[in-house]
Amino acid sequence: MKSKLMKRAWNYARQGQQKHGGSVKSYFQQSLKMAWEDYKENKSMKKYHIINVVFDYNGRLYNEPWGAVITLDDNNNPSHDFSKAEFLGSMGMNSNIVKGDLMLMAQTGDVIAIGQKDKEGNDLSNDWFIILDGPEEFEFKLKHINEHLMPVSPSEAVKYLSEETL
Repeated sequence: MKSKLMKRAWNYARQGQQKHGGSVKSYFQQSLKMAWEDYKENKSMKKYHIINVVFDYNGRLYNEPWGAVITLDDNNNPSHDFSKAEFLGSMGMNSNIVKGDLMLMAQTGDVIAIGQKDKEGNDLSNDWFIILDGPEEFEFKLKHINEHLMPVSPSEAVKYLSEETL
């Protein structure tokens, strides 16, 4: 987010310099304020990502993996939006192994959760991440987190989300 904010501020500064003359640097302070206001008003600097999480698991023992975008409800409690994720997978012909991809649509700065339960309903994993800036589509395995996701605990995510909405 910071790099996009700075790029936008420098673009505003160059536009000011072209229109009114003088040094680009002399316009930067006001341009940074304008870029920050743009971001706060419409969050247009966020971009959407399609996150592809690769899974393979024993379909007899485990349920499908799930993904969700996390928001806060009116009481500042985390709320899971499962509508942004879908698991696309199938079981092998001669095995119980399910291979597939969990596809999740989210924006830069969003908090996401990815998890899976066993057939008895016990959580096997429930991992939370903040989406950092990155390509529009990226893939990872939970064991190999990439540079586009920052792992966070649920309490850290709630703190991050509550600060972002101020």
